[in-house]
Amino acid sequence: MKKILTFCLAAILGLAQYEEAQATICYVKTGATGLNNGTSWTNAYTSLQATAANSADTIWIAAGTYKPTNDTTRSAYFDLRNKNVFGGFAGTETQLSQRNITANPTILSGDIGVAGDNSDNSYSLIRIFSTGDYFTLFADGLILEKSGRYAISFSAALTIGMTAISATFNNCIFRDNQGTEGAVLLAALSGPTRFNNCTFERNHVTGNGGVFYLSGSNFIHAYGTATATDCRFFNNTALGNGGVAYYGLGGFTADRCIFAGNSADVGGVVYTDLLWSGGTGSGPQFSTSNSIFAGNRANSIGAINCNTLQMQNCTVAGNKAGNGYAINALATSYIRNSIVWNNIDTVGNTPGAMQVSLNIQGNNAAYVRRNIIQNNTAIPGNFDFDPLFVAPAAAGTSPFNFDDYNYQLSAASPAIDLGADSFVTATMDLNKTARIQGSHVDLGCYEKTNCVSTVTGAISASADTIFCPGTSVHLSAPAGGTSYHWTTGAATDTTSVSGAGIYYVNVIDAQNCPAQFSIKITSYLPFIGITGDTSRCIPSTTLTASGNVSTYAWSNGATTAATTINTPGSYYVTGTNAQGCSVTSDTVHLFFYPTPAQPVITQSGNSVQTTIYATYQWMFEYIPGSNVFWDVPGATLQYYVPAIPTPNSGRYKVRVTNAEGCEALSEVFQYIEPLGLHDRQTLPAISLYPNPVQDMLHIDLFTTGPVSYTIHDVVGKTVATGKAQRTATNLAIKIPAQLINGIYFLQLKTEQREYLGKFVK
Repeated sequence: MKKILTFCLAAILGLAQYEEAQATICYVKTGATGLNNGTSWTNAYTSLQATAANSADTIWIAAGTYKPTNDTTRSAYFDLRNKNVFGGFAGTETQLSQRNITANPTILSGDIGVAGDNSDNSYSLIRIFSTGDYFTLFADGLILEKSGRYAISFSAALTIGMTAISATFNNCIFRDNQGTEGAVLLAALSGPTRFNNCTFERNHVTGNGGVFYLSGSNFIHAYGTATATDCRFFNNTALGNGGVAYYGLGGFTADRCIFAGNSADVGGVVYTDLLWSGGTGSGPQFSTSNSIFAGNRANSIGAINCNTLQMQNCTVAGNKAGNGYAINALATSYIRNSIVWNNIDTVGNTPGAMQVSLNIQGNNAAYVRRNIIQNNTAIPGNFDFDPLFVAPAAAGTSPFNFDDYNYQLSAASPAIDLGADSFVTATMDLNKTARIQGSHVDLGCYEKTNCVSTVTGAISASADTIFCPGTSVHLSAPAGGTSYHWTTGAATDTTSVSGAGIYYVNVIDAQNCPAQFSIKITSYLPFIGITGDTSRCIPSTTLTASGNVSTYAWSNGATTAATTINTPGSYYVTGTNAQGCSVTSDTVHLFFYPTPAQPVITQSGNSVQTTIYATYQWMFEYIPGSNVFWDVPGATLQYYVPAIPTPNSGRYKVRVTNAEGCEALSEVFQYIEPLGLHDRQTLPAISLYPNPVQDMLHIDLFTTGPVSYTIHDVVGKTVATGKAQRTATNLAIKIPAQLINGIYFLQLKTEQREYLGKFVK
């Protein structure tokens, strides 16, 4: 046998009270086609929001996914004040006892925008925030997921504040919620919130309190309280403090709970503030019993950092922190009948030199007695020897999957019968086994049973235990028990499951001896994805499906792994693996827009320009001849005027986009810096006469060899070129008759150098 997971009878026993006392039931079922007034399953509302105007105090919800809004209004939420809400129905039941919450998942989802995109989810799922009124809320058999927003206050799956409220959640799952503080419960100045047999997994915050935020900077001296019984906290994270809970004046109590795989900066599970008065620390208390803290991680304090700690019969093992601490207590604290073992630092992956830090402040005191604490022999009344767990995780593997290990006591464990009976505060251990099986209570969260159950055999399945997702199998426990408790929440000898995993049942026989049985359900889980160029500015693309499937069915009719798409639209692919299980990919949206015509650069005077596009970016060749072009900062107009004189004169390109954002790039353009438009003192001057001139222009320049000339107008345009005539005493140039009267520049070029002069016609 491995380990027995915990269950809560309180929620199940309490259902009968609701059945007997029901006044009016309001029904909700997706796809109901009747009158949709909530009076029956046939006439059920099709959305949970529609029940807000219904006066019924009890709501039954059939399997399906329900969102707080039909649009993308992120501030929308469910108003369930003074309601008793039950999920897990198929939509035909007449009694609460007939429902199966595992086979009929009822999901309240905040995924209101793009499916799978958590940046546009609703801020809260359930919100109660007012003053002066008293409210109650009872919820059972719900899954609350994918709510919250980072960087905004009052964003959590459950937001409760400034009101007196008694809220209870039984047999619920809270998963994949997010927020700044408290992804699941954000409570301030509120009454108690109770959770029984609930699972909290993969919730995440950028601040404090990955699951519960019961006070803090947003609420000055605010408080809220939470109680968890038979709950599981897996893989929740806080980038700040308290991977599961953070609070100031509030409080958190946990009995028979599992905390595994959670992480934070400080306090992988719990972090509380310390308040001072008269030299004595006070305020928030963390009270826990019969619980295990394993595989949690933090930069500092792997599991618990708190002021007042009440811990009885707990196991704190396999946690990881920068300093190797598992527990840090600051005010009056009690740690008794517990095991603190193999909690390691993040550097050397070795057990911390101080597993429990009693950093007690002021006039407070610590009462740490009858525990196994590794490397803490200096604390009197405790022990330092291996508790010999059945199958603990190896050092350094945190965070890890709790179900892969077993922290029950082996038969040879020295922790058996080692506890002090006077410290026992509960009648059952984490497995719901009666405490004190031997001569004295055992240390840690598990009690080693000495009786042998009369129930034998194995869990049987109604079908193959390996099946495709979306189907289910009926499980039956061995006969002979007087009570049954499944990890699914069922309390009979049978249950239905539809997902992969290891399922456990705890069977109690007539002598009150427990036996635990497990069965592994495997899903032929196919997966598929699409790769390919999905950019907007392409004429076509090839999409390729990848995954563990063997056949393909594209939405465009293709049946191969790859398909070429020439038409804009939405495309997806369904793949089927060798076992016949199918899965459909996410949808890919393709928009094919034409690329703009290649821009052509022309020069006019001292500027370069191109034709009309939506945007422009001029580029220049920074190093001549390198063919490497850099963007010219700020050159984003249809034309560009290079500075004169400038190192940028030379070769240019322009990059343009059209209205759809598609780009095109010009060819290289050779920019010719115009003469007459800048200070030409860099060229030697020459003497010209007559000036003004009408016909023949003479130049006093004594040189041998050929002399060429170029005449430019005032904007740099070349208007005449030729060879100068040589006379006996100077050079002469015939002025073209077609030149209009005006100012001109004459550029002479010999074999040795260039000269410049200005004349008027």
